[in-house]
Amino acid sequence: MYLRSLSRGVRPLSGRGKRVESIVQDFVRSNAPDVTGAAVASPRGLPIAVAVGPEVDPRMLSAQLAAIVSAQDRIVSQLGLGDMRTSTVEADRGSLVVRRTGEYIIGVLIGKDANLGLILIELDRLSNEISEVLSAG
Repeated sequence: MYLRSLSRGVRPLSGRGKRVESIVQDFVRSNAPDVTGAAVASPRGLPIAVAVGPEVDPRMLSAQLAAIVSAQDRIVSQLGLGDMRTSTVEADRGSLVVRRTGEYIIGVLIGKDANLGLILIELDRLSNEISEVLSAG
């Protein structure tokens, strides 16, 4: 599996950023073929760690994740539903699961036949692990 790394051509990573990138890459590898990519982005759409194939622009994916969360924040607020936590966008060839994790956003690309329930359990684990790393120090 080819995974594009942020440390190759997008921006230099800090020690914590490298750790998060490693966590994200391990998540994608251990959940393949159901998971085809994952990203951690800031609320402003800046990439923190991305593990995607060559067909996906890591910067664009990060910006889109922030836009999805921003739009859904407005929707759930207007409906009085509280804070947005997780969202799933289903398409013909797969889905995108978006999760807010503290001050960060996680996006997971999954295949069409992936078991969404299992992916959400694994996403809980990923979210907790990333939160621990990014909130340290």
